[in-house]
Amino acid sequence: MKTEGQLSSSGPVNVRHLQLLNFGPNKDVFPPDKASFLSLIEEMHNWQEQQKDSQNHKINDKMIIHCMDGVTRSGLFCGASHIIQQINLNQEVDPFMAARYVSIRRQQFFQTQEEYNFLFNIGLEYMSRNHDYVEVE
Repeated sequence: MKTEGQLSSSGPVNVRHLQLLNFGPNKDVFPPDKASFLSLIEEMHNWQEQQKDSQNHKINDKMIIHCMDGVTRSGLFCGASHIIQQINLNQEVDPFMAARYVSIRRQQFFQTQEEYNFLFNIGLEYMSRNHDYVEVE
């Protein structure tokens, strides 16, 4: 029987800690540098890809994302991560639907128009950095 908080006894667990240093508790709600924020998300996605075996099965798919209040910065990170995944898979994204998808797990994630605007802008920034063609509707 497995209870909340217990780790599986199936073997060692790899832990990798990623942190955006200029995005601390006394700073603005939004990261001051979109490029470093995107780099952190890309680093996380790269690490996830490395956690697959030779048949492309996930070996370690557990992830903890946290911030000081458990909502604001974590929500931005999860929303932006989902947007990047959607852009890479579909070459398009709806930032509002991405925020809604992420908010299913935690309704408090997105509470202001500025947070939605940030997601929209982070999607544009990512597409302009990584794709030749950007169409905004």
